[in-house]
Amino acid sequence: MVDSTSDSQLNQSEVDYEFESNEVPEFLTWCILQPLFVVDDQFVPKVGITFTTLEDAEKFYRNYAKVAGFSTRVRSTNRKGNEIKNQLITCSREGKWKSKISLTEKTNLTAGLNCPARIYIHTLKDVGAWIISKVVLDHSHPCCPSKAEMLKQHRELSMSIRHRHIWVPIYLDHHFWAGMRSTQRSESMHSFFNKFITWNSSLIQFVKQYDNCLGSREQAERESDAADFHTVIPCAIKSSIEAQFQDMYTHQKFREVQAQFKGKANCITRLTNSALGYSVYEVREQVSSSIFNKFVVTYDSVAAEVKCQCLLFESRGILYRHALSVLSFEQVSQVSPRYILERWSKKVKR
Repeated sequence: MVDSTSDSQLNQSEVDYEFESNEVPEFLTWCILQPLFVVDDQFVPKVGITFTTLEDAEKFYRNYAKVAGFSTRVRSTNRKGNEIKNQLITCSREGKWKSKISLTEKTNLTAGLNCPARIYIHTLKDVGAWIISKVVLDHSHPCCPSKAEMLKQHRELSMSIRHRHIWVPIYLDHHFWAGMRSTQRSESMHSFFNKFITWNSSLIQFVKQYDNCLGSREQAERESDAADFHTVIPCAIKSSIEAQFQDMYTHQKFREVQAQFKGKANCITRLTNSALGYSVYEVREQVSSSIFNKFVVTYDSVAAEVKCQCLLFESRGILYRHALSVLSFEQVSQVSPRYILERWSKKVKR
Protein backbone atom coordinates (compact mmCIF):
# COMPACT_ATOMS: atom_id res chain seq x y z
CA MET A 1 0.00 0.00 0.00
CA VAL A 2 1.40 3.40 -1.01
CA ASP A 3 0.26 6.33 1.09
CA SER A 4 0.21 9.87 -0.21
CA THR A 5 0.35 12.95 1.97
CA SER A 6 0.02 16.53 0.84
CA ASP A 7 1.50 19.69 2.33
CA SER A 8 -0.70 22.29 0.70
CA GLN A 9 -0.81 24.78 3.59
CA LEU A 10 0.43 28.20 2.60
CA ASN A 11 0.66 31.47 4.43
CA GLN A 12 -2.36 33.49 3.33
CA SER A 13 -0.28 36.64 3.25
CA GLU A 14 1.51 35.21 0.20
CA VAL A 15 -1.63 34.07 -1.62
CA ASP A 16 -3.52 37.05 -3.01
CA TYR A 17 -2.03 37.80 -6.41
CA GLU A 18 -5.17 38.93 -8.24
CA PHE A 19 -5.29 42.43 -9.73
CA GLU A 20 -7.47 44.44 -12.07
CA SER A 21 -6.78 44.11 -15.80
CA ASN A 22 -5.93 47.79 -16.18
CA GLU A 23 -3.75 47.91 -13.07
CA VAL A 24 -0.01 47.12 -13.00
CA PRO A 25 0.92 45.73 -9.56
CA GLU A 26 3.73 47.38 -7.67
CA PHE A 27 5.50 44.02 -7.40
CA LEU A 28 5.43 43.47 -11.19
CA THR A 29 6.56 47.04 -11.88
CA TRP A 30 9.43 46.63 -9.44
CA CYS A 31 10.52 43.41 -11.12
CA ILE A 32 10.36 44.90 -14.62
CA LEU A 33 12.75 47.66 -13.56
CA GLN A 34 15.32 45.18 -12.24
CA PRO A 35 18.19 43.99 -14.46
CA LEU A 36 17.79 40.55 -16.03
CA PHE A 37 19.26 37.92 -13.75
CA VAL A 38 20.59 34.59 -15.05
CA VAL A 39 20.98 31.66 -12.66
CA ASP A 40 24.31 29.84 -12.87
CA ASP A 41 23.81 26.53 -14.67
CA GLN A 42 25.23 24.53 -11.77
CA PHE A 43 22.30 25.58 -9.57
CA VAL A 44 19.58 24.77 -12.14
CA PRO A 45 17.66 21.50 -11.50
CA LYS A 46 18.02 18.89 -14.26
CA VAL A 47 16.61 15.42 -14.78
CA GLY A 48 19.12 12.80 -13.66
CA ILE A 49 20.82 14.76 -10.84
CA THR A 50 21.21 12.45 -7.85
CA PHE A 51 21.48 13.14 -4.12
CA THR A 52 22.55 11.12 -1.12
CA THR A 53 19.50 12.04 0.93
CA LEU A 54 16.05 13.52 0.36
CA GLU A 55 17.04 16.50 2.56
CA ASP A 56 19.93 17.24 0.17
CA ALA A 57 17.52 17.29 -2.77
CA GLU A 58 15.10 19.61 -0.97
CA LYS A 59 17.94 21.94 0.01
CA PHE A 60 19.22 22.00 -3.59
CA TYR A 61 15.82 23.14 -4.90
CA ARG A 62 15.40 25.70 -2.13
CA ASN A 63 18.78 27.21 -2.94
CA TYR A 64 17.87 27.39 -6.63
CA ALA A 65 14.56 29.03 -5.74
CA LYS A 66 16.33 31.59 -3.58
CA VAL A 67 18.66 32.55 -6.41
CA ALA A 68 15.89 32.53 -9.01
CA GLY A 69 13.53 34.60 -6.85
CA PHE A 70 10.62 32.39 -5.77
CA SER A 71 9.63 30.23 -2.80
CA THR A 72 8.84 26.52 -2.66
CA ARG A 73 6.67 24.05 -0.80
CA VAL A 74 6.35 20.28 -0.62
CA ARG A 75 3.19 19.53 -2.61
CA SER A 76 2.94 15.80 -1.92
CA THR A 77 4.90 12.93 -0.42
CA ASN A 78 4.25 9.26 -1.25
CA ARG A 79 5.15 6.61 1.29
CA LYS A 80 5.22 2.84 1.42
CA GLY A 81 4.87 2.00 5.05
CA ASN A 82 7.27 4.28 6.90
CA GLU A 83 9.57 4.81 3.90
CA ILE A 84 9.26 7.81 1.56
CA LYS A 85 9.27 6.74 -2.08
CA ASN A 86 8.87 10.03 -3.93
CA GLN A 87 8.16 13.68 -3.41
CA LEU A 88 6.77 16.57 -5.45
CA ILE A 89 8.14 20.06 -4.70
CA THR A 90 6.48 23.00 -6.40
CA CYS A 91 6.57 26.78 -6.56
CA SER A 92 4.56 28.19 -3.65
CA ARG A 93 2.19 29.84 -6.16
CA GLU A 94 1.05 26.52 -7.58
CA GLY A 95 -2.68 25.88 -7.39
CA LYS A 96 -5.67 28.11 -6.68
CA TRP A 97 -6.13 29.98 -3.43
CA LYS A 98 -9.03 31.80 -1.84
CA SER A 99 -8.67 35.56 -1.92
CA LYS A 100 -8.29 37.35 1.41
CA ILE A 101 -10.01 40.46 0.03
CA SER A 102 -13.66 40.88 0.99
CA LEU A 103 -16.65 40.63 -1.35
CA THR A 104 -17.22 44.38 -1.12
CA GLU A 105 -13.86 44.99 -2.77
CA LYS A 106 -13.63 42.12 -5.27
CA THR A 107 -16.15 39.82 -6.89
CA ASN A 108 -13.71 37.08 -7.86
CA LEU A 109 -12.86 35.13 -4.70
CA THR A 110 -10.08 33.01 -6.21
CA ALA A 111 -6.71 33.92 -7.55
CA GLY A 112 -5.53 31.11 -9.81
CA LEU A 113 -1.88 31.36 -10.76
CA ASN A 114 -1.44 27.63 -11.29
CA CYS A 115 2.33 28.05 -11.51
CA PRO A 116 3.72 24.89 -13.19
CA ALA A 117 7.29 25.15 -11.83
CA ARG A 118 8.22 21.96 -9.94
CA ILE A 119 10.59 19.05 -9.51
CA TYR A 120 9.74 15.40 -8.93
CA ILE A 121 12.14 13.30 -6.86
CA HIS A 122 12.08 9.55 -6.25
CA THR A 123 14.29 7.03 -4.56
CA LEU A 124 16.54 4.66 -6.50
CA LYS A 125 15.92 1.04 -5.58
CA ASP A 126 18.78 -0.88 -3.96
CA VAL A 127 21.00 2.22 -4.08
CA GLY A 128 19.59 4.39 -1.30
CA ALA A 129 20.01 7.56 -3.35
CA TRP A 130 17.52 10.10 -4.72
CA ILE A 131 17.15 11.30 -8.30
CA ILE A 132 15.31 14.14 -10.04
CA SER A 133 13.01 12.50 -12.59
CA LYS A 134 10.98 15.50 -13.76
CA VAL A 135 11.69 19.24 -13.93
CA VAL A 136 9.55 22.23 -14.95
CA LEU A 137 11.41 25.54 -14.79
CA ASP A 138 8.83 27.92 -16.28
CA HIS A 139 6.70 30.11 -13.99
CA SER A 140 3.34 31.79 -14.56
CA HIS A 141 4.47 34.89 -12.68
CA PRO A 142 7.53 37.16 -12.51
CA CYS A 143 10.43 36.06 -10.33
CA CYS A 144 12.65 38.67 -8.70
CA PRO A 145 15.69 37.50 -6.70
CA SER A 146 16.25 40.88 -5.04
CA LYS A 147 12.57 41.24 -4.17
CA ALA A 148 12.45 37.72 -2.78
CA GLU A 149 15.46 38.45 -0.55
CA MET A 150 13.89 41.74 0.52
CA LEU A 151 10.65 39.98 1.51
CA LYS A 152 12.65 37.39 3.43
CA GLN A 153 14.50 40.09 5.37
CA HIS A 154 11.17 41.83 5.99
CA ARG A 155 9.71 38.65 7.49
CA GLU A 156 12.76 38.24 9.75
CA LEU A 157 12.49 41.88 10.85
CA SER A 158 8.76 41.47 11.54
CA MET A 159 9.50 38.44 13.69
CA SER A 160 12.13 40.40 15.61
CA ILE A 161 9.64 43.21 16.27
CA ARG A 162 7.01 40.75 17.49
CA HIS A 163 9.53 39.32 19.98
CA ARG A 164 11.04 42.65 21.03
CA HIS A 165 9.85 42.12 24.63
CA ILE A 166 12.52 39.39 24.81
CA TRP A 167 15.53 40.96 23.08
CA VAL A 168 15.11 44.68 23.87
CA PRO A 169 15.76 44.30 27.64
CA ILE A 170 18.86 42.21 26.88
CA TYR A 171 20.16 44.76 24.37
CA LEU A 172 19.64 47.65 26.80
CA ASP A 173 20.53 45.96 30.09
CA HIS A 174 23.92 47.73 30.33
CA HIS A 175 22.29 51.18 30.10
CA PHE A 176 20.90 52.96 33.15
CA TRP A 177 17.10 53.34 32.98
CA ALA A 178 16.32 53.57 36.72
CA GLY A 179 13.92 50.67 36.27
CA MET A 180 11.59 52.68 34.02
CA ARG A 181 9.73 51.37 30.99
CA SER A 182 9.53 53.39 27.78
CA THR A 183 5.87 54.32 28.45
CA GLN A 184 6.02 54.52 32.24
CA ARG A 185 6.36 58.30 32.46
CA SER A 186 3.29 58.99 30.32
CA GLU A 187 1.31 56.26 32.12
CA SER A 188 2.20 57.80 35.49
CA MET A 189 1.18 61.29 34.38
CA HIS A 190 -2.13 60.07 32.99
CA SER A 191 -2.89 58.20 36.20
CA PHE A 192 -2.10 61.29 38.28
CA PHE A 193 -4.11 63.82 36.26
CA ASN A 194 -7.08 61.49 35.83
CA LYS A 195 -7.81 62.00 39.53
CA PHE A 196 -8.59 65.65 38.88
CA ILE A 197 -9.40 66.09 35.17
CA THR A 198 -11.75 64.23 32.83
CA TRP A 199 -12.33 64.43 29.09
CA ASN A 200 -15.46 66.46 29.78
CA SER A 201 -13.68 69.15 31.81
CA SER A 202 -14.06 72.67 30.45
CA LEU A 203 -11.08 75.00 29.94
CA ILE A 204 -11.91 76.94 33.14
CA GLN A 205 -12.22 73.70 35.11
CA PHE A 206 -8.92 72.50 33.66
CA VAL A 207 -7.05 75.60 34.86
CA LYS A 208 -8.47 75.32 38.38
CA GLN A 209 -7.94 71.58 38.63
CA TYR A 210 -4.42 71.85 37.25
CA ASP A 211 -3.47 74.10 40.18
CA ASN A 212 -5.09 71.58 42.53
CA CYS A 213 -3.03 68.81 40.88
CA LEU A 214 0.24 70.60 41.49
CA GLY A 215 -0.70 71.47 45.06
CA SER A 216 -1.63 67.88 45.79
CA ARG A 217 1.64 66.65 44.30
CA GLU A 218 3.73 69.08 46.36
CA GLN A 219 1.87 68.13 49.55
CA ALA A 220 2.47 64.40 48.91
CA GLU A 221 6.18 65.01 48.35
CA ARG A 222 6.48 67.04 51.57
CA GLU A 223 4.77 64.27 53.53
CA SER A 224 7.04 61.67 51.94
CA ASP A 225 10.16 63.70 52.77
CA ALA A 226 9.00 64.12 56.37
CA ALA A 227 8.42 60.39 56.68
CA ASP A 228 11.90 59.66 55.32
CA PHE A 229 13.55 61.81 58.01
CA HIS A 230 11.34 61.11 61.00
CA THR A 231 10.36 57.44 60.62
CA VAL A 232 12.38 54.27 60.07
CA ILE A 233 11.52 51.10 58.17
CA PRO A 234 12.89 48.14 60.16
CA CYS A 235 15.54 45.98 58.49
CA ALA A 236 14.32 42.62 57.22
CA ILE A 237 17.52 40.75 58.14
CA LYS A 238 20.51 41.39 60.39
CA SER A 239 22.76 42.80 57.70
CA SER A 240 25.05 45.79 58.08
CA ILE A 241 24.75 46.42 54.31
CA GLU A 242 20.96 46.59 54.57
CA ALA A 243 21.36 49.03 57.46
CA GLN A 244 23.64 51.10 55.22
CA PHE A 245 20.88 51.45 52.62
CA GLN A 246 18.29 52.02 55.36
CA ASP A 247 20.24 55.04 56.56
CA MET A 248 20.76 56.55 53.11
CA TYR A 249 17.77 55.78 50.92
CA THR A 250 14.22 57.11 50.78
CA HIS A 251 11.52 54.80 52.11
CA GLN A 252 10.26 54.04 48.61
CA LYS A 253 13.65 53.00 47.28
CA PHE A 254 14.67 51.20 50.47
CA ARG A 255 11.61 48.96 50.15
CA GLU A 256 12.88 47.92 46.72
CA VAL A 257 16.34 47.19 48.09
CA GLN A 258 14.86 45.34 51.05
CA ALA A 259 12.98 43.02 48.70
CA GLN A 260 16.34 41.99 47.23
CA PHE A 261 17.74 41.16 50.67
CA LYS A 262 14.71 38.95 51.28
CA GLY A 263 15.28 37.33 47.87
CA LYS A 264 18.74 36.16 48.96
CA ALA A 265 17.00 33.28 50.70
CA ASN A 266 16.32 31.73 47.28
CA CYS A 267 19.96 31.95 46.16
CA ILE A 268 22.66 29.29 46.50
CA THR A 269 26.19 30.68 46.11
CA ARG A 270 29.20 28.62 45.05
CA LEU A 271 32.79 29.78 44.52
CA THR A 272 34.10 28.48 41.18
CA ASN A 273 37.45 30.28 40.83
CA SER A 274 39.62 32.68 42.81
CA ALA A 275 43.03 34.30 42.25
CA LEU A 276 44.73 37.46 43.49
CA GLY A 277 41.62 38.81 45.17
CA TYR A 278 39.41 38.24 42.11
CA SER A 279 36.71 35.63 42.63
CA VAL A 280 34.12 34.08 40.33
CA TYR A 281 30.88 32.72 41.75
CA GLU A 282 27.93 30.77 40.43
CA VAL A 283 24.65 31.86 41.99
CA ARG A 284 21.70 29.54 41.48
CA GLU A 285 18.36 31.22 42.13
CA GLN A 286 15.37 28.98 42.76
CA VAL A 287 12.37 30.35 40.88
CA SER A 288 10.09 27.34 41.39
CA SER A 289 10.13 23.97 43.12
CA SER A 290 12.26 22.42 40.37
CA ILE A 291 13.66 25.33 38.33
CA PHE A 292 16.91 27.18 39.09
CA ASN A 293 18.34 30.11 37.14
CA LYS A 294 22.14 30.39 37.08
CA PHE A 295 24.09 33.66 37.22
CA VAL A 296 27.82 34.35 37.13
CA VAL A 297 28.90 36.96 39.68
CA THR A 298 32.44 38.32 40.03
CA TYR A 299 33.92 40.06 43.06
CA ASP A 300 37.13 42.10 43.12
CA SER A 301 38.18 42.50 46.75
CA VAL A 302 40.89 45.03 45.87
CA ALA A 303 38.55 47.39 44.02
CA ALA A 304 35.56 46.42 46.22
CA GLU A 305 33.59 45.79 43.03
CA VAL A 306 30.85 43.23 42.51
CA LYS A 307 29.30 42.55 39.12
CA CYS A 308 26.52 40.17 38.15
CA GLN A 309 25.79 38.69 34.76
CA CYS A 310 22.20 40.00 35.00
CA LEU A 311 23.51 43.62 34.87
CA LEU A 312 20.49 44.79 36.86
CA PHE A 313 22.51 47.27 38.88
CA GLU A 314 23.80 48.84 35.65
CA SER A 315 20.26 49.21 34.29
CA ARG A 316 18.14 49.77 37.44
CA GLY A 317 20.52 51.28 39.94
CA ILE A 318 20.11 48.91 42.90
CA LEU A 319 22.13 45.85 43.91
CA TYR A 320 20.19 42.67 43.21
CA ARG A 321 20.02 39.51 45.29
CA HIS A 322 22.68 37.68 43.23
CA ALA A 323 25.31 40.31 44.01
CA LEU A 324 24.11 40.67 47.62
CA SER A 325 24.44 36.91 48.05
CA VAL A 326 28.08 37.04 46.97
CA LEU A 327 28.79 40.03 49.23
CA SER A 328 27.35 38.06 52.12
CA PHE A 329 29.51 35.05 51.19
CA GLU A 330 32.57 37.34 51.15
CA GLN A 331 31.52 38.73 54.57
CA VAL A 332 31.52 42.30 53.27
CA SER A 333 30.10 44.65 55.91
CA GLN A 334 29.90 47.88 53.87
CA VAL A 335 29.42 48.38 50.14
CA SER A 336 31.39 50.86 48.09
CA PRO A 337 29.79 54.33 47.73
CA ARG A 338 29.47 53.63 44.01
CA TYR A 339 26.53 51.35 44.82
CA ILE A 340 24.64 53.99 46.77
CA LEU A 341 23.27 56.36 44.15
CA GLU A 342 22.66 59.93 45.18
CA ARG A 343 19.42 60.05 43.19
CA TRP A 344 17.83 57.66 45.72
CA SER A 345 19.18 59.47 48.79
CA LYS A 346 16.68 61.02 51.20
CA LYS A 347 19.20 63.81 51.81
CA VAL A 348 18.85 65.17 48.28
CA LYS A 349 16.81 68.39 48.14
CA ARG A 350 13.90 68.02 45.72
